[in-house]
Amino acid sequence: MSAIAPAPRLVVRAGLPGCTWRRSRAVPAPNRRRFSISSVAGTPSRVPRLTLYTGTHCQLCDVAHSLLVSLQKDVPFELDTYNIRDDSAADVGKWRRMYQYDIPVLHMDGKEIGRHRFEREKLLERITAASESIESSR
Repeated sequence: MSAIAPAPRLVVRAGLPGCTWRRSRAVPAPNRRRFSISSVAGTPSRVPRLTLYTGTHCQLCDVAHSLLVSLQKDVPFELDTYNIRDDSAADVGKWRRMYQYDIPVLHMDGKEIGRHRFEREKLLERITAASESIESSR
């Protein structure tokens, strides 16, 4: 009888420039986690959903991810990361064909809002505007 392999973990490498996070190995799509203010607080809330398309050993991706995590302290939003090099991920072929030479790519609520390098103030302004539009539509 074979044993069930433990779920992969996120490996954090603190203090190394450009190496803020890496997956220890591929994570199947059902095991991916989403983090948002509402999931931590336990209260249902509609906030913008950002998806960062990344790749392995991508320093720009690490910088973009760190920027987005720091922005979550200023404005609430959900952040998903999707590694286009992860063969076990859903729709990996589609995303790899689209973005294999363009990572990191950032989507907000399913629409692309940027590639490669991101400016903190512009992202903060865009996410805040999306949050306010969601609040006003309630």
